[in-house]
Amino acid sequence: MSEEIGLVMEYERRQGRNPEDVSRKYLGYDVRSGDRLIEVKRRVIKYGFLYLTANEFLIFQKNENAYLYLVYYENSAPKLRILDRDAVLRNSKISVRYQFRWRKRDLENLQEIDLE
Repeated sequence: MSEEIGLVMEYERRQGRNPEDVSRKYLGYDVRSGDRLIEVKRRVIKYGFLYLTANEFLIFQKNENAYLYLVYYENSAPKLRILDRDAVLRNSKISVRYQFRWRKRDLENLQEIDLE
C-alpha cells in the first residue's frame, strides 16, 4: 500500500467508513469505502494536470459514487482535496495516449543495426 492510500484509508476510518485497499486488483480505483469508489492520486503541488487511465476515467463515467482524492504535500505535511464524480467529469479534457510495449520475443526477429 502506498503512503497516500494509507492516508486516505485513515481519513475514511475517521469519517466512520470501513475502507478496503483494492489497488492491486486493477479495478480502476484504489479504495472501496462503503459505496465510494476512490481513486487516489499523489501530487507534488496543489494545482495542475493529472492523468487518469482509460479504466479509471470509465469508473467516473459509469459510477455516481466515484471520487478522486488528491493527496498533496505542503511543507512536508500531507493535505487532501476530494473531487466528486461531477467535478472530475466537468474538469476533464480527454486526450489519447497510446503506449507500445516492446517484448523480448517481438524484438528477437527484428534486425539490430549498429550506429557507430
